[in-house]
Amino acid sequence: MLKLIQLKFLIVIFGIQIKLVVSNSEENPCQKINDEEIQHCCNPPVFNVEIIDQCNEIHEQPGCMFECYMQSIGVFKNNQIDHEGFKKEIQSRTDSTFYDVFLKHTENCLEKSEIYTNKVDPTTKCHYQPIYYIMCLNLNSFIDCPTNLRTNDAKCQEVRENVRQCARSIQLLNE
Repeated sequence: MLKLIQLKFLIVIFGIQIKLVVSNSEENPCQKINDEEIQHCCNPPVFNVEIIDQCNEIHEQPGCMFECYMQSIGVFKNNQIDHEGFKKEIQSRTDSTFYDVFLKHTENCLEKSEIYTNKVDPTTKCHYQPIYYIMCLNLNSFIDCPTNLRTNDAKCQEVRENVRQCARSIQLLNE
């Protein structure tokens, strides 16, 4: 398994996130997702890799790493996501084409993640909401990756369909 510290962009990490959330069923579409293929098919520079690396050094569990990341950029305070602050952070880190795709999904993803508000993993003591919010954004933004950041070969079309099926199976697809 790739270590988070080795990844250049957070969009790749959603394959790791999904494996935390879903069962290991052979029919699970999320198990078909390959991080290297994701990076090849759509690779927008969105998140602050230095902060990701710092949080990864502190937290072994991806769920805790995302909470750390959101706290570090000031958008997870008092166990709540600062939705507007997160949108501003992403806007400052990406081009307008990808930001428009990202923005299209923020409201739905916030709504989907709100069922996890104040819910904490009993083992790690980390909050669930940040990982679900980011996972939802990553899945949907990948599916709708702008043409200037997208590879459209047959393999990437297959990967996008696998991601769509995965997002649908864990009820994070914005349809």
